[in-house]
Parts: sequence; structure tokens; C-alpha cells
Amino acid sequence: MRRRQLLQALGALSVGPYGRSICAKESYVFRFHDPRGDQLLRESLDSMTFWNGSAVTRYPTYPYDLIRIKEDSAGIVTHISGTGNAQFTPRLVAEGIFKYQDLIPKYMSRLKVGEYLGNGVDPLHGLAYTDMFFLADIKIFYMSVPLRTVQYALGDGRYVCAIELVQESMVASDSWSQYTEFMRNAESNLQGDWTIFPVVPMEYLVGYY
Repeated sequence: MRRRQLLQALGALSVGPYGRSICAKESYVFRFHDPRGDQLLRESLDSMTFWNGSAVTRYPTYPYDLIRIKEDSAGIVTHISGTGNAQFTPRLVAEGIFKYQDLIPKYMSRLKVGEYLGNGVDPLHGLAYTDMFFLADIKIFYMSVPLRTVQYALGDGRYVCAIELVQESMVASDSWSQYTEFMRNAESNLQGDWTIFPVVPMEYLVGYY
């Protein structure tokens, strides 16, 4: 599989506890800009059989306990679950994901850049969002991706933090210019350090925590 084919395939992900389900009515309330996100949310949360047949790798000595990978004609879906050897309330976890993802590079050396680009209220669904840029070393190349995160309360003490690729149509033109300038500068700075691996933009990504 070529590098570009891999990026096209890595289309969706979910991170969180496995095995819990919410009814279709609840999960369908949230709307992604990319309708494939709505489909992933419905199928993976509402169906207890969604992950049947997926490849499973267990990590007994790590903060995460397992990684599931499911591949079909639509792409590759990954699922990571674990407790981190600590107990936090769902609200605190959701707030951390929504507001403090810029701390991740301190704990993940392969994430070279993790900085917020902007924030606001998304007119599509009226919910607050944060836009963030990630530049990650995934061994054979560097992955460049701007992601929008939206915190969505399910109403029963649980939360979904939906993520998707930031597209030009999702922000004002001046904001998009600032976004792209920041991203290109970050990519140029990385390549200026004499890396032999290319920087490849992500072409499609939807998912949730």
C-alpha cells in the first residue's frame, strides 16, 4: 500500500471505553460536517457487533489496554481503549480533550507539533469548537492534520468529543489563511532540520473520544 493510499484509508477512529452503547436517537443528534462522521458515530456506538472481526492487540503493561483495527471498503477504523491507571469523571476527561490537547507533545515525543489554531461556535450545530494542528512522526513519514474538536454532552453524564478534518469551508477566509500559514511554517521548520521523510497532509479523518 502506498503512502497516499494509507492516508486515504485511515479515515476514522474512536478512542474510549469499549462495549457501551447508546441508542440511535442519541448518537444521531450530533452532526459532522463530513456525513461519514455521523455514520461512524451511529454504527460504532449503537451496534454491539460493529467491532466483530476486527484485529485486536492487547497491551497489559501500558496505560491503554487494547487497540482494535477494522478495515472495510470505506477505510480503516481504529479504536483505542484504556484507563491510564487512573480514575477521572467523564466531564473532566471531556474538558481535558477539548481544552488541553496542546499538552500532548510533552508526553508523546513523536508528536512534533500540537498547537491550537482557533476556536469559536460552529454554525452547523451551534456548539463550541477548538481547531488544532497536529504534525506527527509515524516513522515512514510525517502526518500533517488540522482537526476540529467539539464537546457534546449526551445528557446522562457521558460526553462525546467529536473530531474531524478542518476544511476551508468550515472557517472564515482570513482564519483559513492564518491556519495554512501556520501549518506550512511548521512543516517547513521540520523539514529544515534535514529530515529525509516527507510531510504528508491527511486527506480524510472523522472520529470521536
